[in-house]
Amino acid sequence: MCENLQDPDSNRFQLVQHLCQELDGLSQPTFDRYLSYLERAFLVFTLPNYSGREGTVQRHGRRIYFVDGAVRNAALQRGLGPLTDAEEMGLLFENMAAGHLHALARQTQVRLYHWREGRHEVDLVYDHPERPLAFETASSVRHSTAGLQRFMERFPRFRGRCLLVSPDAPTVPPDGRTGLGLLPLDLLLLAASRQADHAQGLRLAG
Repeated sequence: MCENLQDPDSNRFQLVQHLCQELDGLSQPTFDRYLSYLERAFLVFTLPNYSGREGTVQRHGRRIYFVDGAVRNAALQRGLGPLTDAEEMGLLFENMAAGHLHALARQTQVRLYHWREGRHEVDLVYDHPERPLAFETASSVRHSTAGLQRFMERFPRFRGRCLLVSPDAPTVPPDGRTGLGLLPLDLLLLAASRQADHAQGLRLAG
């Protein structure tokens, strides 16, 4: 459950329409209201599409994630699917990374986004004003980096700050030629958690 909610060209938008029809013609505003209840219950959260302009952000679609990966698998009835399906496992990894970065973003008051433009997309964009980062998560280090490369072309401030994240990735800082780096998934989760704890401590102390 990591697709756009509002983009008419996305499968997620079509799924929302289908759900609304199946639920006795549930309207889109009613669906959005139910979604807001789930967000306030800290079961799911949504991420807007990154853009250099706020007006564009508000017009584009959102992505929905579960706060907890176990709840995601139960709600979507995935069972043992991630163990045998690489694509499903990749979605679970993406949800895990999104959950940790979402917690960090809340504590640091930094906005977290996804990004999509046509066929190109980047899973997570941490829009820190001085140290922005963009992450593409995958089940394998062989995953395409075309989305990250296109993202850097569109937003040069992220060059040298884009990382492909996967369980089998070595730690490779972004190089000067491609602007891309590699990061193990467990290291991202650990670093995001530690930074979130540190930021929370500073906020409580202040």
